[in-house]
Amino acid sequence: MPMSLKFSLVLAVSLVAAPALAQDAGNPAPVEAKEKKVCRRVTPTGSIVAKSVCHTKAEWKQIEEENSRNTEAFRNRGKGRPTDLE
Repeated sequence: MPMSLKFSLVLAVSLVAAPALAQDAGNPAPVEAKEKKVCRRVTPTGSIVAKSVCHTKAEWKQIEEENSRNTEAFRNRGKGRPTDLE
């Protein structure tokens, strides 16, 4: 699966899951240091229209690490090197 498609899937899943996770849980404890959201312009594969996608710095780091692992696994495909993609 191409990296950009996987990136798009990761973004889509995170956007779909966000409202479910954001439901009010009654009286939650106050959040002390809420992380600031960082927005980036992303152009999905097959589109010419970019859209803003916002995540925390930790989430962006996780997305970038996953994309790097996927890219490396794709490059190593067919070279006799093990990949952890299935």
